[in-house]
Amino acid sequence: QVGSRWLFVPGTSRGFDFVAMANESVEPGACTVVDVTTYAGDAELSLPRADPTTLPPATDPADATRWYYFSSGTTATPKGAKHTDASVMAASNAQVAYAGLDRADMIAVPFPMTHIGGIMLLTAYARVGARILLIETYDPATSPKVMSDLGATVYGSATPFFMTYLAAQRAHGDEPFFPTLRKLHAGGAPITPELNAECLELLGTPIVNQWGLTEFPAATSLGIDDPPEPYANQSVGR
Repeated sequence: QVGSRWLFVPGTSRGFDFVAMANESVEPGACTVVDVTTYAGDAELSLPRADPTTLPPATDPADATRWYYFSSGTTATPKGAKHTDASVMAASNAQVAYAGLDRADMIAVPFPMTHIGGIMLLTAYARVGARILLIETYDPATSPKVMSDLGATVYGSATPFFMTYLAAQRAHGDEPFFPTLRKLHAGGAPITPELNAECLELLGTPIVNQWGLTEFPAATSLGIDDPPEPYANQSVGR
């Protein structure tokens, strides 16, 4: 649909052959399939590095479409939303304006970066100079401890994840299981007042909820310093 010339895939992951799927899915010669694991070294992705100033200038205008993010298909056939560099940067405005991010933050991302939320958080944290902790495959039993041990300060992103954070805290006892936790954030579905109250009681913070769509992520957002009433009324803020 988008006329891609390259398709990067993760080799074989979790028992599934993505290279074979890619080669079966593209027209012969229409697209180059690249197995990124062929670049891997020491169990981590290590793509070639060089001085970016040696690259030639971009030939397309700054407002050209550079990104396509596909909707999930929950209400209709999945659609590819077009984004420019400026629009994906604008997607981070709510994070920077209302969530109070700073360089000391580390956000744990337990969902695919290819979701529109991925570029939203990546641009937000690039703007403030913070860090992102990528969780390749979320395991409710072990991933919360990994996030805690590595010092994540911001946790997301939907009710099923918050339930696992609460379960980890209950199993841990009275001492904070997430000692560096500063904020919970959510998007994509309503957050009940009961869940907010439970997170506030056990984890020490309510859930900063946001609303948006693939074409316009985080169009509205609660703020970390908002009074408790919006949280109790299931508001998603300004």
